Amino acid sequence: KKQLKFLGSFYYVSFKEEAPSPLQIYCLDGKTYSCGFADRLRGMITVYAYAKANNLPFKIYHREPFRLEDYLVPNCIDWRINDDEISYNILYSNPIVMMDYTEGDRLKHLRKNRQHHFYANINAISLINRFYNKNYCYTDLYNELFKPSASVEKELEPFKDYIKSGYISVSFRFMQLMGDFEDVCGNTLPDIEKKELIEKCLGFIETLHTKHSEVKYILLTTDSETFADIAKDIPYIFVLPGKIGHIGFISNRNVEMKMIMDFYMISKAKRAYMGYTGEMYKSHFAQSAAEISGIPYESIHF
Repeated sequence: KKQLKFLGSFYYVSFKEEAPSPLQIYCLDGKTYSCGFADRLRGMITVYAYAKANNLPFKIYHREPFRLEDYLVPNCIDWRINDDEISYNILYSNPIVMMDYTEGDRLKHLRKNRQHHFYANINAISLINRFYNKNYCYTDLYNELFKPSASVEKELEPFKDYIKSGYISVSFRFMQLMGDFEDVCGNTLPDIEKKELIEKCLGFIETLHTKHSEVKYILLTTDSETFADIAKDIPYIFVLPGKIGHIGFISNRNVEMKMIMDFYMISKAKRAYMGYTGEMYKSHFAQSAAEISGIPYESIHF
């Protein structure tokens, strides 16, 4: 409710303006906090599924902290939008905040002739399937919307040999536990506990390596440079280059490209894992990456 009240301050009333096109727009315009990349994708795909089910035009206005088109470009659906296509006239448009799964019920009651600006991070595809008797799946919806940009394809080119060889991926979300950078929340561990956590995570990777002896490599994605620098010395582990950071706090092309590359390389793995223990966070990043290609995914508490 606080978010909606704050967003309402950007809207105005004008009887002189013509009604804009009744678009369904997923918004990342810097007006409210929007969480991480996986959350954003869930929101985009949910809004697209709603628009598709109702045969309504769908657009994405992603400007903060980067233009989405720099990394992901339209595939089957042209979701790009110009600034002048968005109306903040409350007579014709309004913000829709959906940050909780239960808020998905609101989709049934939206008026079809308005321009809706969605600020959402939920995956409500199952709800939409039930509401509208559809059979949408995350993989198909994602691939209707997106493909990697030319710059991302170029950055991924040197790693095509790993894809040919075959690998599994393992992801860890430490947040601030290692003291690497500012994050949404979380504690920073004392040095002795950092060391213990590192050893435990390395042991988890070794267990996966033993289980999947048929693959040559393990892709490690993590939000901790401290852990990545230690783990990448293991011969069968590879870590993609780039600066690690949270896009909610850092506007940096190296951070953004690293995130997108990790995402696509997870999607190319034979199988994806998310490992977590103690105060580590059970992130949806690896799950979202696995879902765009339909590879097996498992989150494991160890």
